This record gives sequence, structure tokens and C-alpha cells, in this order.
Amino acid sequence: MSTEMKTGLVLSGGGAVGAYQAGVVKALAECGTQISMVSGASIGAFNGAIIAASPDLSEAAVRLEALWDHLGNNQVLSVNRLVYFSLLKKIVPGNEPLPDPRTCRSTAYDASSPYIDNQRV
Repeated sequence: MSTEMKTGLVLSGGGAVGAYQAGVVKALAECGTQISMVSGASIGAFNGAIIAASPDLSEAAVRLEALWDHLGNNQVLSVNRLVYFSLLKKIVPGNEPLPDPRTCRSTAYDASSPYIDNQRV
């Protein structure tokens, strides 16, 4: 039985917190941290996929920084606003239908596809 310690990284959800996570990954890479496992929810899963698809943590940090520089805060919040206002419409009289979830998925896919090697995930 191996007694070697392994390090896992758990990334929470929360929209723009994804940019913060990119900075944490960069700091971990600079310290030479080796990540054996990654798990995430919502935006953390998005970042986690980039980490999992990268050959090492340094490359993951470069890809995450490039992605978040490209996205900026406005793109992340625009998706959240769409969902927020659609949900708000749902609970007030008028019962407007919820947005098609494919809209959010396609936005996420379009934004992430240059940074994720799907063969490695």
C-alpha cells in the first residue's frame, strides 16, 4: 500500500469566482504543486475541465489566464443575468417560459473550446 500523499483540487461554483480560481491555479503552479485529482461544480467544473485537459498545472494556469482574459467579467455576468431575469419572470405573473438551456451550454462551449483538449479530459 502506497503512503504517498496526493493532492486534489476542489473548485466551487459562483460565476466570476472562476477568474479567482485561475489565479489560485497559477500560484499553485508557481509553488510546484502537483494535482492528482480535480473536481468542480458549475464554473469550477468548467475550470476543472481545463486543468484536467492540460498536460501539467503550469499549462493549465496559462490556459485559464488566457480564457479569463478573453471572457472578462461582462460575458460571465451576461449569462447569469439571462438566467436570473428568466427565473424572475417565471415567479411573477405572466409565467414566461425559462430560456433554452442550450443557449448557456453553447456559450460555454464556444468560450472554452480553444482551451480544452477534449481527448485529454
